[in-house]
Amino acid sequence: MRNRILILTPLFLAFACGSLFADTLTLQFTGVDNAAGNYYISPYTVTVQGTGQVLTVYCIDFNHEVWVGDEWTVNQTVLDAADVGNLQYGSAGYTEDQLVTDYSMAAWLITQLTNASTVYEQAVYQYAAWEIFLEPSNQGAYNASVNAVGVPSFSSDIATAFEDAQTAVADGYTPTGWDILTPTIPGLPNSAQEFLVDPPSVPEPSSIVLLATVCLLYTSVHGSDAVVTVTPSLVGELSTRYADQPAAKFICVPNGYDPAAFADFHARPSGSAKVIVSYVGTVYSTTSPSCYFEALDSLPESLRSRVETRFVGRIASDQKELVESRPDVKSFGVTPQAVALRHMEETDYLLLIMTDPSHVPGKLYEYLATGKPVLAFAPKTSEVARTLAETGGGWCLEFDDQAGIRQCMEALASGELATRFHPNQEAIRYYERQRLAAEFAAVLRPVQT
Repeated sequence: MRNRILILTPLFLAFACGSLFADTLTLQFTGVDNAAGNYYISPYTVTVQGTGQVLTVYCIDFNHEVWVGDEWTVNQTVLDAADVGNLQYGSAGYTEDQLVTDYSMAAWLITQLTNASTVYEQAVYQYAAWEIFLEPSNQGAYNASVNAVGVPSFSSDIATAFEDAQTAVADGYTPTGWDILTPTIPGLPNSAQEFLVDPPSVPEPSSIVLLATVCLLYTSVHGSDAVVTVTPSLVGELSTRYADQPAAKFICVPNGYDPAAFADFHARPSGSAKVIVSYVGTVYSTTSPSCYFEALDSLPESLRSRVETRFVGRIASDQKELVESRPDVKSFGVTPQAVALRHMEETDYLLLIMTDPSHVPGKLYEYLATGKPVLAFAPKTSEVARTLAETGGGWCLEFDDQAGIRQCMEALASGELATRFHPNQEAIRYYERQRLAAEFAAVLRPVQT
């Protein structure tokens, strides 16, 4: 007999508890319009099974397939920076910042496609969007299709559109007005394609859909030999909710980091006389650094002037003024991963902000892999606080603990805080993906009979 394993993400649990954050739809691919090269290009039409509603969708995924007549199931969610880890390429080895940049570029390109006046212009934006997540194994088919268009300037026009998307995102473009249709089992070679859709076209989930989802979760939990999720707090929540099930049934296999990405990482001094605090990743409203700046501004000028804050990554438009108006801040914008790692090599502290107590951003594991101390603003009872305490990876400051924040910031600015940093390297290495994969493999082994 084999194990029946149920893997639950925070996104699915939120929906199963009655959130309208995600809608599960069964779609049938019903229509195509224009072709360019060897493939049909957006827009396409799909029909929602059960309602008959016809939706117009736009493909951003060259690596997977959906054919006319195919049916598949998707999660429909708002395209939002906070949730890129749950999308098709969320587990493909991209950094969080790169995922936000890439999905934002895709949304910008598809927006241009919807406003294009000719099929050729549509093809340019479609192929530029496809190029964003293009995998090496599909490069040959992509190149052959580009050549099949038969227009000598097509390749250079794609490159220009791609660069325009990069510039738009670097200048602060944030996707609005788009939902994303992600296959319910994303990221596998045989997963369906991923599409953007205009959200007003998609019906909100009805109470019967929510009830069906809760019933599905109940049935799945009771019918599984093991239920795997990514944080201890979610394990505790599930154990409480399903108290009639054995506690050992609920297992935590957390996310982690790829040590190969840090094989050439070498900590080095910045060359600055100041203490360098760096935030690497996207800044948006739920990760606003306002709490950090308030703490910094509470210090006497003699200490405050010793700190320089750096931001490496995209800054959402509603946070730009807060960050870029400060004279003690340097903003480097969106950079390749190799450049971001160089910034991390020379920083003294890595800044993290997380308001959700049950969530651990992938950024934290990457921070821990650097061996640099983490300065986190998060609830004291949060998974971030637990992870930092367990690894000795840094300090977690409660948002409303003004005295504790000030004391920590004074120690940081004076240089005294660095002397207290004693990370537990073995605890950090637990989060290497190879180890976690072995742990998950143990869950998957057949039950001995």
